[in-house]
Amino acid sequence: MPVTIKFKQFARNRRPVEVNGRTVRECLDDLIRKFPDSKKWLFDKNGEMQVLVILNGEDIYQKDLERVVADGDELELVLIVGGG
Repeated sequence: MPVTIKFKQFARNRRPVEVNGRTVRECLDDLIRKFPDSKKWLFDKNGEMQVLVILNGEDIYQKDLERVVADGDELELVLIVGGG
């Protein structure tokens, strides 16, 4: 099922990418298959998300990665920046 991923803030010139999957996790896995380097900015070495994932305007957390997606849904990825 085609889902569009949009990149916010950290990938200025990145055009939206179409991915396939039945869940948010499967869509991210498809993105990693298409762009293997994306894994290092999506997840840290412990497998924790390093980006905010937004599905049709709703925040998706690590525990929500099995959320089902539908044709035409949009995922937005926003880099989480820590500091202090």
